[in-house]
Amino acid sequence: MAKFITVSELKTLLSNVKGANFVNLVYLVDESKSKTVKGNKLVQKLVKTNVTIGSSYENKVNRILETKQNETADFVAQAPKGKMFFAKNILTDAKTESKFYLSAIIENTTKRSTTYYHQNKKVTRAEIIAMDLVTPAFTKPKSVSGRGSVNVENDFSVITPNIENIVAINMNKEKYVVLEFDNGIQQEAKNQLA
Repeated sequence: MAKFITVSELKTLLSNVKGANFVNLVYLVDESKSKTVKGNKLVQKLVKTNVTIGSSYENKVNRILETKQNETADFVAQAPKGKMFFAKNILTDAKTESKFYLSAIIENTTKRSTTYYHQNKKVTRAEIIAMDLVTPAFTKPKSVSGRGSVNVENDFSVITPNIENIVAINMNKEKYVVLEFDNGIQQEAKNQLA
């Protein structure tokens, strides 16, 4: 049975996580490669995926370099652009320190379920491309982690969804569903999870 929590309670929960944890995460965000009209992204995406929280990006890159690629483990991570750490798993915006983001790692082999939306209606990846709702970068392959030092077969992604965009999270055998929903897409996601 899911526990319903507020965004504030979720932030506290995530801030207090000790060590690396495997988490099932559901979040709703604007598609970063979506075109924008009058300051609003045209495409949103609901993502369901497994992530790791509480592990160090720098340590992960160096572990891959040393153990999987037989290279010198000398990678030094740069500070996140426009963000700084508030807690081990939580970033905040450097300018106002009023927005909070979960820092999580997704393995390259992890299967993600992504549902796209345009004007609160489900659309396919092919449809958003055909409707010209995304930039050309949407269809280009991404670069690898570690500023190019990690091989493609060892690659992973770092995501930083705003905590306010997290719909649900499964962690330590507990399912949490966030109470604050402000649009039909989030409500649909809540209905699927509850």
